[in-house]
Formats: sequence, structure tokens, C-alpha cells
Amino acid sequence: MKMTFKKFILNIIIGGGLEVVTYPSFLNILTTIKL
Repeated sequence: MKMTFKKFILNIIIGGGLEVVTYPSFLNILTTIKL
């Protein structure tokens, strides 16, 4: 679970991961606004 969560966060930061693709682009937008 922890590994998956960590990978999920890393994918969000990268902005192009498997989990991100499955997840709505809503998180990507939030990450872009934060950055």
C-alpha cells in the first residue's frame, strides 16, 4: 500500500504515470496550479 501510494505521488509529480492516466486529469490540473 505504501509503495503504491508513494508511486502514485511520484507519478503525479512527474505528470505522466500509469496511475495518473487512470486517475482523472483533475489531479494534474491541481499539480500544475501548485507548481
